[in-house]
Order: sequence, then C-alpha cells, then structure tokens
Amino acid sequence: MSQVKKIIVDSRYFSDNAPAGKGTFELSEIVEVHGSQVLYLESFQCVNSWFTIDDSNCNLYILEEANSGVVTGRIAQIVSAPYDSDSFGQALQDALNNGRSVSGSYSVIRATSNASSVGAVGNAAFRFYTVNLTGGGNFSLPDTQHLRDPTFFLTWLVYGAPMYDRDFLRSSNDLVEFLGAGSGVRSSWTSTYVDLRAKHSICLHSADIGNGTSMGPRGIRTCIAVIPVLSGYGQITYFQGSGNVNDFIEPATKSLKRMSFEIQSVRGDTINMQGGHWIAVFVLGLRP
Repeated sequence: MSQVKKIIVDSRYFSDNAPAGKGTFELSEIVEVHGSQVLYLESFQCVNSWFTIDDSNCNLYILEEANSGVVTGRIAQIVSAPYDSDSFGQALQDALNNGRSVSGSYSVIRATSNASSVGAVGNAAFRFYTVNLTGGGNFSLPDTQHLRDPTFFLTWLVYGAPMYDRDFLRSSNDLVEFLGAGSGVRSSWTSTYVDLRAKHSICLHSADIGNGTSMGPRGIRTCIAVIPVLSGYGQITYFQGSGNVNDFIEPATKSLKRMSFEIQSVRGDTINMQGGHWIAVFVLGLRP
C-alpha cells in the first residue's frame, strides 16, 4: 500500500503549460492504489477569474419590428469582459444599437422590480434592467424557453434570422432574461433579476480518477465533483468535502501518475480561467 495519503493538484503545474481549464497533472512518482482504498476530494479552491461574458454566453437574440411592420431577427454579440451592473448595462445597450434594423435607438437603465429607475446608478438595490426603444419600432429579446421551442425556432428562421443551436444557445440569458419576450414585440421590456455570476457552479472532470460511477450534468460520467459558486468575479470559490465516508471517488486505475482534469460549466463548456488557477486536494482512504 502506498505511503502517500494525500495528493495536491495545482493547475499551475499542468504539463506543457496547459491552461487551467483543461490539462494534465503529472505526479513525481507512481502512487499505488490498493484495492481497499478510495479517493476523497478534501478541498477545492480557485479565484473566480472567468469573465462575466465570454464565448459561452455572449449571444444576444433580438427580434425587431420596423415601422413598416416587417420583423427581422439577429444575434448580436456582447463584448467579452468582466462586468458590474452598470458596465454590463452599457455593454447590453451597445450590442442592441450596433446593427439595429429599426429607426429608433435603444437605452438600458437599471431599475427595481417595479421598473423604477430613480437613483439607479451605483445602487445595489437596482438589480433589474429596463430596455427602451425610442424613435420608432418595437422589439423582443426572446427568453430561453422560447429559443429552445421548435415552433419559435421555425418562426425565427421565417423572419430571415440566422440559424442557431437550440441545445447550445451561448446566450446572455444566463445573466439576465426577459421572460415572455418571445411571445410578441413592444417598445419596452423589464428584465428578471440580474445575476452577474456567469457560473453558478463548476464541474471538475477527470477520466483518470473517477471510474465512471458518478453521473454529472447532461449524463457525463467523468464528473467527479460539482462545486457551487457563491461569489462574483475576482472573489474566491472554496469547497470542502462533506466528510461523509460514502462520498468517495472510485479509482479508475490501480496506480496514479498522469491525471487529466477539465473544469466545465454545467452546460459542458470548458471554462476559460483567463490565467487564473485552482488547487484540489485528494485524500487516499479506506473503502467504507
């Protein structure tokens, strides 16, 4: 039985300087795993270094009705960056106005749930957006339910809008959504609560540690832990194992040397850590 009882994985030491989102960690020696041993994830920590908007959620789906009554659809791109509530509102406004097919102009203001915008700038209580189109035209920002609906999808294509993948929307609806906005067009919409945590949880995957006995989001068998993200950009995510003896990871092999890891969102995107890193601590213990 190996004398090693604890394995500390640091993504800064991935082979070939691979990014923290996906890489291989090589131990300095082979660690033998006895038949009576299993692995426990003792802790995981990382800086929330991923951007608020990146390739996984930059799409803004828009339907626009001109004064003539002609409806068109487009997919705008929000610039990838970390945002707070004020700067994200400005980025949303810029994406709406760039390439618009209506004569009016869009404005985005922070609001309370009753759509009041008085004193909104810099006020943490104003966690909603109201989007107004003034000067002509109506619009809609379809919510996720509509975008995934086959009937809506066909209507979207009839409007001459670009094709998209209903299973991988890569939509800004992850952060802010306008419920019911796919059912019609008008000149003003107020959003749901704005949650700038781009990732609500992160999934740690490894085909070399797990034995396919745990099932993660979307039925993937390589997921060995789902870690909640309770804070925003630039803060720390820390996870501590439950301490339950039955909360173990079945070893995939009898020896450990090279271990591949990947950090994914629940939708299966490899998370771009933007130069940030993570540390995980695994403990070798007896099978209960």
